Formats: sequence, C-alpha cells, structure tokens
Amino acid sequence: MSKIKQAHDKIFKNVFADRKNALNLLGNFLPANILNRLDLKQMVYEKDTFVQKQLKGYYSDLLVTIPLIDSDESVKVYFLFEHKSFSDPDLPLQLLRYIVEIWTHYRKQHKHVKLPLIIPLVVTHAEGSWKKARLSDVVDIPGEPFKAYLPDFEYLLFDCIQEDLNVYDLEVELKSLFMLWKYAHRPNFFEIVREVYRMLRQAYPEMEPRDFLIALAQYLYFTRGSEE
Repeated sequence: MSKIKQAHDKIFKNVFADRKNALNLLGNFLPANILNRLDLKQMVYEKDTFVQKQLKGYYSDLLVTIPLIDSDESVKVYFLFEHKSFSDPDLPLQLLRYIVEIWTHYRKQHKHVKLPLIIPLVVTHAEGSWKKARLSDVVDIPGEPFKAYLPDFEYLLFDCIQEDLNVYDLEVELKSLFMLWKYAHRPNFFEIVREVYRMLRQAYPEMEPRDFLIALAQYLYFTRGSEE
C-alpha cells in the first residue's frame, strides 16, 4: 500500500475508532425509524476487517454491533471508507462480498442462531458526480420477472463532496476531516485548512485534540498535491 493510501486508512481509523465520532455520524445519518430502536450507548467495536489484502489500498472498514432497545437482538453497522479519487460502479458487489464474509465469520462462532442484520454505511470523497449504484445496476437483468433472483439490498452513502456539511450537527473532528475531503481540489483549499484549525482551536481552547491535529498534519503531508 502506498504512503498516500496508508494515510487515508490511518486518518479514517483515527477518526472513526473514536466512539463519539462514529456515534455522531450514525446519529446524523441513520433513518429516524431505525435510529430510535438502537441503543447507541452500548455500541461495541468488532476487531475484524473484511477488506481483502489487494484492496486495502482503496478501502478501509470498521464493524460495530449495536443492541436494540428493550431487546436481546442487535444489528451490525459496517463502515466502509472508499479512498479512491473516482467512484466505483462495482461498489455494491464489494459490499455484498463483505456482508457475506461478516455473516460467514459470525456463523462460525454462533451455530444455531439467526444471522444479524447488517447496515452498510459507505463514506466517500470521490471526485465527480457519484451515482449511487445498487446491485441491480451492475447485473444484466433480462426483465422484471428475473429480479426476484437477485440479492439486491440498500446501503447508506455519505458523499463528502456532495453533502452540505452544515446541514448536520457534526463533531468537530468529523466536520474537520470532511471539510478537508470536500475542498481538497478547490482553489481555496488552504483557506479551508485555516478554517479547520480555527474550528479546532475554538472547540478546544486548551488544544486537547493534539493527537488529532498531528494526525491531520501527517495526513495532509502525505496526500496534498498527490494524485491517487
């Protein structure tokens, strides 16, 4: 994996391994009728990664388990970060592979129970117009009657380039990173960097997020001005 792609992977895990950031994105982005049923305070990180070795330069992932409120059941949320400079039309195929791998891993540990529901949440900062493809967009379907045999599914997509970040009540670390991604190729990028620094100083006057600032500085050092 190149240093640029390692930097993408490292900053993603630095931010989303922090519970408050992962919970904040879920709280802002999950549909209300699902969010209201989740006991987010009991969210647990899983240790496993499901991205194949040859694709680690393009994807990073995190898996969490969240219990349902007043229930013994739980769901899993699979965070997949796509750090390509272009959108991948085969993304639904990759997601299907990871969902099956998560289920296969779960089945080895839990022989006689139903498999958990998995909610895929994809975070991307690919340039250009992103078309959110489903599996039915990738597979050649001869006609309507054949759709019943396709394992189509929905996923959530947070496109940092297209989203209006001001619409969301984001943690300062999340908003800082998303702003850097959103404006990475804009002429006013360095103004955005200064704005991010001001945001962090205002949120943390004592400069508490020192590690995060160092991580951001390292990320910018390895990625700014380089093409993927």
